[in-house]
Amino acid sequence: MELAAELATRVLIMQNGRIVADGKPREILTNQELLRSARLEPPTLTKVFSEMNATDRTVGAEVPMTVAEARALLSRWTT
Repeated sequence: MELAAELATRVLIMQNGRIVADGKPREILTNQELLRSARLEPPTLTKVFSEMNATDRTVGAEVPMTVAEARALLSRWTT
């Protein structure tokens, strides 16, 4: 999933030989319900920041998908 977040321009989710989702990585890989229904885990950073947002509203609604995005977001929080 981390590679898909870093490299893909399009993500497809298949179940039982059928496409159930097709879209941009951010759209697909941040959709917790969709991933759960397909028995997939989101990228690690996406999962961590989503959980932080669910428990601490002060961190903001942004959810990074890549290390570069996480670094930029964290640097904004600390300045």
